[in-house]
Amino acid sequence: MYCASPMSPTTFEGVRDVLVDALGVDDDDVTPEAVLGKDLGAESIDALDITYRLEKIFRITMPMQEVADSFRKYAEAADAHDLQIFVCSSVQDVVNYVDAKLRGVTQFAPVKPVLKPPVENRKERWLE
Repeated sequence: MYCASPMSPTTFEGVRDVLVDALGVDDDDVTPEAVLGKDLGAESIDALDITYRLEKIFRITMPMQEVADSFRKYAEAADAHDLQIFVCSSVQDVVNYVDAKLRGVTQFAPVKPVLKPPVENRKERWLE
């Protein structure tokens, strides 16, 4: 099992090892900035294999919907399906996700904007 501590391999090294094995790329190709699909050649079907391997190595769970919600901002199309969304993310994004899971963060839903009441409503409440 990988974990981010001074005594053991870093999360990045574990993610890199998974991507090298799953995609058949060189260690040097897996940089934090590399995009899974564009730079490393990952396809939608590879996302299943990669997430499975990450779950086994790091002993975490990665529900595909949660993964998709976490990486949705990187998708080129808003209607992209979950697997396409994952391959649009960078290696660093995956490392950050795995780090969060290792720290016990369980909710990755996109942040919803806080809607403020119109100015008139705020003024009326002030006068009451």
